Amino acid sequence: MVRGRPAPVRALVGRAFTGVDGQTSVLLGFSCGAQAVLTFNFFGDGPTRAVIVGTEARIEVDAPFYALAPFTLTNNGGTSVRYEPADRRNGLRYEADEV
Repeated sequence: MVRGRPAPVRALVGRAFTGVDGQTSVLLGFSCGAQAVLTFNFFGDGPTRAVIVGTEARIEVDAPFYALAPFTLTNNGGTSVRYEPADRRNGLRYEADEV
């Protein structure tokens, strides 16, 4: 969503005892030179956060990153600004509304 369609895409999958994906690690490359690393894990409770690092700043999205969540923008000088959504509801409310 941030950099467009990735290429190449590489993944390593670990199966659960049932045969479904138990954990997956994904490496994404982009034509602009950016890279992304994603991990998915059903074996334990992970942080469910997202971090986007750029040349001038980074954005750290609190858990759960897939819902409307607070985030912090920190520039390379170390100055941070915290953003809190006015209407924070759990779940994928906007996606459900769209469907």
